[in-house]
Amino acid sequence: MDTFLMSFISILIILTVVIVIWAVIDIFQKKLSLTEKLLWLILIILAPIIGSLIYFLLGRRIR
Repeated sequence: MDTFLMSFISILIILTVVIVIWAVIDIFQKKLSLTEKLLWLILIILAPIIGSLIYFLLGRRIR
């Protein structure tokens, strides 16, 4: 595999992991009900990239 492609994929994976961890930490720090926290976590686990983006675009504004 091309070195550039491997580097690009590695950066994307690291960026995804950082965003997901950031979202999960933010969810636990928010004063949300247990149900709300679980729903956000399930969304992020099932669709990490899209779930995290939805959380940062919509979920952080809820409270």
